[in-house]
Amino acid sequence: MSRRLVPIIALMLLFTQSNDTGAQTSLAELYRGGEVRFIPEITITDADLPDNVYLVGFEQPWAITVDGGGNIYFADYGANNIKKFDSTGRFLKVIGREGSGPGDFRRPYFMGCSLDRLVVWDMGNTRFCLMTLDGEFISARPLDRGEEGWPGKLQALPSGDIVMEANKGIFGGTGQEQITEIRLYSPEMEFRRIIYSNANLSRKNVPNSSPIPVPFSPRVHWSVTPDSRIVVGFSDEYRIEIHDPASGNVSTFEHQYSPVRVTRDDMETWFGGITSSDSEGNITFGASDFIRDNTEFPRYKPAFGQIMVDSEGNILVQVNRRNADLDFRSFDAFRPSGEFLGTVAITEGGDYPLVGAPIFQNCIMIGEQGEFGEISLIKYRIAR
Repeated sequence: MSRRLVPIIALMLLFTQSNDTGAQTSLAELYRGGEVRFIPEITITDADLPDNVYLVGFEQPWAITVDGGGNIYFADYGANNIKKFDSTGRFLKVIGREGSGPGDFRRPYFMGCSLDRLVVWDMGNTRFCLMTLDGEFISARPLDRGEEGWPGKLQALPSGDIVMEANKGIFGGTGQEQITEIRLYSPEMEFRRIIYSNANLSRKNVPNSSPIPVPFSPRVHWSVTPDSRIVVGFSDEYRIEIHDPASGNVSTFEHQYSPVRVTRDDMETWFGGITSSDSEGNITFGASDFIRDNTEFPRYKPAFGQIMVDSEGNILVQVNRRNADLDFRSFDAFRPSGEFLGTVAITEGGDYPLVGAPIFQNCIMIGEQGEFGEISLIKYRIAR
């Protein structure tokens, strides 16, 4: 296995201990110190699974969830199933199989653990599936594309309600506004209300072509807190809002930052990350001449890339910095009130995850993919 792994999935930390005395230390105090380490405690690979079970692959960064007992669920996009492990990493069972019947999946893309059930976005079947924690099918309902757009992320609140990101208009025709909504649902995925909404431009319509991505466009980033609030920000500026599911926006704070210019290297890196596929499923890596000719880059990058929340409610923001090597090796930390705790360097272990992460009790689970596609699920402890 390659020693240099790329973080793909993360489940956010809930507690830590001082590595010097063993005494519990608040996360806020750790952040004030300016440095943290990720110390691996459990690693799950194919070697830990039965001979006929494999970690085939994932596409979505929210493909791991943990229940109240600490059991770990991995939505295996490539294998069309969910793999369940106990809190020590011991394999327990496979949930589901490829298909479109009750309890089947086609590319399970992300999920959340809502009290005593799993809520799974079954992307290939364009539906939401509800399962017991043991994998028994409860129900399923189709996605309403006209109303719900295209799901982008899902997290469960402590109450059991579900918060879901809905992206509308990203595949629409010319003139259709692109909007990201943060929507609240019941544990049965019945719509309750819209928590937050913001217009954005993530795809550009080009005549006689499918829409193409817009580089470095500001996005809506969000996470949920232990007391059932939603932390959300639109990254065109460094401004974070706190929303209550029932009463709406309860507070807002801003933070100063230095805008980071988009360089020529940034442009080439962005072009190199473009992939496309034809009708036969053949994948091409790198941007085509058409995309290069029709792409316009902004002068500056967005203020930040992701938002996460830990068990104390502290808000962790991944910031775009002038030294790009530090983008995922540090983060800004704030108290729930918005008080700035400091910029924190990750001096050892995994990077700040490439996307936002849901919180779970007593663990940080990070999925990593090696140079040759091999997958590891790693549980880290956060330490000084």
